[in-house]
Amino acid sequence: MMENKEQLDPVLIKEEQEEPESIQIKEQEELDTENHQDNVDKSEPNAFKTNLISCKVCGRSFGRYRYLVSHMRIHTNKKPFLCLTCGKGFIRQPDLKVHMTHHTGEKPFQCLTCGKAFPRQPDLTVHIRTHTGEKPFQYKPYNCELCDKSFRQRSDLTRHLKTHNMPRHMKTHTGEKAYLCEVCDKSFIQKSDLVRHMRTHR
Repeated sequence: MMENKEQLDPVLIKEEQEEPESIQIKEQEELDTENHQDNVDKSEPNAFKTNLISCKVCGRSFGRYRYLVSHMRIHTNKKPFLCLTCGKGFIRQPDLKVHMTHHTGEKPFQCLTCGKAFPRQPDLTVHIRTHTGEKPFQYKPYNCELCDKSFRQRSDLTRHLKTHNMPRHMKTHTGEKAYLCEVCDKSFIQKSDLVRHMRTHR
């Protein structure tokens, strides 16, 4: 009896227990993996995590091979998870589940304070902040040197800098020197020039 169990192929046993859709998805993932084997870089170790697998297309690292397989769909634009209602495709199954709530109207995440419901947990989390007044931590590494504002993206800082540059640029045409040194009465077009000048009086 024990010999018969050992002779059975464990893969076949597993496939018999799974739904046909999941087998088809797994087979597709195996094909994707074979096709993109040359895009995988397993040689770069990480100081904090061992056995990381890196994508050779963009360099992003993953702790599990299946995460890389899922990630590779971004580069290949493969969308194996299809909505049976409208035909829209998705890279990840959780994205399809969220999409399905648009068709079903399902909103399983409910605010305990006011009763408002949401299709996704992150939407509820953001909503709860309206009751608590909590402001989420935002890392803003791009700082404006002309004022105290900070930005999450370089493009936002660049856009903001234009608000400083336009009035400054116009003053070069008009010759207006609105920034006056109170020590020596010298005037400057730009505030930053006055600040730099003030250091000479120290």
